[in-house]
Amino acid sequence: MPVRNISGLTNPKPIPGYTIVPPVDTAVHKVTILTSSNEEIDITDLITSASFNLGVITQGNSTIGDFTLNFLDPIKTNYNKISHFNDVYLYGDYSTEATTKRARFKIETIGYTEDCETTLSGRGIGILLSEKSIIYKTTDSFGNLTTKTKSEVIEEILEQNFSEITDFTQIEGDSTLIEKNYEEIPFIDIMEELCGIEHYFYLDHDLVPHYFRKGNHLSDTEAISDVNKVSFTDNSTTLEKVYTKVRVYGKKEGNVPIIATSNIGTSNTNGIEKDYIVTNNSVTTTSQAQDLADEYANNLSDGVKIGKIVSLFLPSLNPGESLFIGLPDEGIDPDYYNISEFSFVIDNGGDFPLTTQLTIEKSKIGISNIIKDTIQIQTENTENDNPNDLDYSIVYNFTEDIGTHTNTQIINGILKLQDGESTGQWVSPTTTLDSNVTEIEPRISGSGLGYINLWISVDGGLTYKNMSILGKNNSTVISGQDIIFKIVFSSDTSEVESVGLLYKL
Repeated sequence: MPVRNISGLTNPKPIPGYTIVPPVDTAVHKVTILTSSNEEIDITDLITSASFNLGVITQGNSTIGDFTLNFLDPIKTNYNKISHFNDVYLYGDYSTEATTKRARFKIETIGYTEDCETTLSGRGIGILLSEKSIIYKTTDSFGNLTTKTKSEVIEEILEQNFSEITDFTQIEGDSTLIEKNYEEIPFIDIMEELCGIEHYFYLDHDLVPHYFRKGNHLSDTEAISDVNKVSFTDNSTTLEKVYTKVRVYGKKEGNVPIIATSNIGTSNTNGIEKDYIVTNNSVTTTSQAQDLADEYANNLSDGVKIGKIVSLFLPSLNPGESLFIGLPDEGIDPDYYNISEFSFVIDNGGDFPLTTQLTIEKSKIGISNIIKDTIQIQTENTENDNPNDLDYSIVYNFTEDIGTHTNTQIINGILKLQDGESTGQWVSPTTTLDSNVTEIEPRISGSGLGYINLWISVDGGLTYKNMSILGKNNSTVISGQDIIFKIVFSSDTSEVESVGLLYKL
């Protein structure tokens, strides 16, 4: 009968053991406010309640942090010194005195209560980046679009847009080559895309940007066990953000949209189809669209195990660090876990005056969720550019002189007849697909199209099929994988701005 392979049981591997050594000193904190006159006010002993949220920019759970702070101020001594956008600093150490800066925030709201408390709230120092929309291209010294490494792109974007940032030593080398063309895209959206499924980014209290692979930074000073656990409030697996297909719509050339699709399958949804649509006009090539679709699909394929833990104060925990947690009774085996975000909480009226509240992902280091709230991006695509539900596209926009000409020319992004000619044709290069197309829909944009015939070959030019271009949204069932376009002109008034093909494999 079939049995399990037990040959290795004669020399079993030892079960790893872990010992969490508690710190020698007590966890201490300090909170100060730096006023416009450069006076640093220590309000630590006046605080009644406060919460300082910290986190990273990443696909899925991005945050630049925020804070709320209430402190006693009977005659408004400090209230009168504080201005909007002053800095609030949080210090924390295992010592007799807190001297290490851990986080920095900007004051956006100032209030005063009947209980003689000054109330402050605002966001993390990442606010300096979050409000900026970025215009950037990966260009060479001649201004031509090219590929660059991710770390090079991040540094160039920061250098070109944020003069106050000068230290780039914490941007981890990332040799992934990318080609990008951002047209007024919010900085956070860009960083979520560049972080992909495996990286974190944040700006620290000294305005030093950090970019690193998830799991590369392990906290060697903090841990959670039954000794310092206060509560464990959740331990669940969510499939809410699992999808079966991702389709990306990029920049539209005339009426020819850039489309790419990544099919995940329904094995994780018990046969239920769930489509995730992304519209990003900064995607200018089909290869960019496919890379983005595949990246989303990697994040949307599996559920994650999540848990919410409250522990005693962990003063030296930094954003993006993986934290060692051992809570077997809660189903959390001893190991390092990803931290989506965490908060330092002060409650001087509660049972635990200083705590750290955090959310863990009970999944292996290196896996994250999805790009932040792209539902708003999806709704921007109000026009139905793909009524036949096709998955991919091939697009020629004539930004360069390509293909084979017979009495035709490409000038300033326009394909047309040469001067003095009344007929002619243009034949595209061959695009070889991974498998045969099953359905195609031609698209063409320009003027005088009634005097143009569009022919498409799916067998590398052996045979051509004449395609209707004046009717809209017609698709044709066809099979082949070597795609060639042929445009035949019969009038010198005809001009073509772009030509393309939507298709399904």
